[in-house]
Amino acid sequence: MLTQLKKLSISTEGRYAQESELQFFHDYLKTVNARIGVYETIRDEQEQIDSQITLIAQSIDPKIHYRGDRNIANICRRDRQQALRCASAAMLFDDLDRLRNDYLMWDQKIIKAFADSKPAQITYQVMFKVIETMIKPEELTLIAPALKITQMCLN
Repeated sequence: MLTQLKKLSISTEGRYAQESELQFFHDYLKTVNARIGVYETIRDEQEQIDSQITLIAQSIDPKIHYRGDRNIANICRRDRQQALRCASAAMLFDDLDRLRNDYLMWDQKIIKAFADSKPAQITYQVMFKVIETMIKPEELTLIAPALKITQMCLN
């Protein structure tokens, strides 16, 4: 939404926007209440979501939060929570481009630098499954694109 509004502002400099150029805004307004509801659910249930992700991910790979003998669970938790906040904000504002081009590009570089692709793959697959159990199917259609892009970019 924010990216689209910025593009619209630039492309309509000195003129009024045409109806077709405003369609994305009409479409967004139809879903804004549902988007806010999903955002608030994820925000309010963040601790429960994170706890479930941790339990399931550790059942898949008991050493997922270790690098050698070093326990990095707190770092992993911080990164998961940030990824979920960014995905939720992208869903709220309907701005997947910003999610992909800003946050995920940066996080992707960090994951590659630390060779964390397998733990990331497990984490973000589990994240989608956990959220899928916590919200209604129609709400999942709103957050799923952001979660899938996150999963794809960070695997």
